[in-house]
Amino acid sequence: MSNSTQGVATRLHQFLTEIGISTNNRGADIQEKLGWTQSQYAKTLTGAQYPTVPMMQELRMNHLLNITWLLTGLGPMKSMESDGNKNLEVQIAVIQMCANLNVKLSPRKMEHIIKVISRDYERKQQLDKELMKDLIID
Repeated sequence: MSNSTQGVATRLHQFLTEIGISTNNRGADIQEKLGWTQSQYAKTLTGAQYPTVPMMQELRMNHLLNITWLLTGLGPMKSMESDGNKNLEVQIAVIQMCANLNVKLSPRKMEHIIKVISRDYERKQQLDKELMKDLIID
């Protein structure tokens, strides 16, 4: 399991195949079905960059992508609808905080932080960014 851009690109290819995006004409299918630009899909699918937050949000909301799986390789490929938008909000917040801090987490640490922040979020009904930052840089 790798959370490198190459690992993410490999899992993204797997997910796109799972949701019916053709491997033969993947670029055109992505542009048509997902609305990504040529630059977005070329850089993301070759591992030159991570998917953007809006790209991941669209895949999560419309195709039930488990963002934790995409970024870490942990857990199932698809999320259950019951995971809801709160879990998505936590996942995206953790990803953004890691990017802002320029920190790359191991898959296990990413999963742990998402679980801790999700539990905290359920209790407080708001994201504790200081706790998140402390967990990320610890």
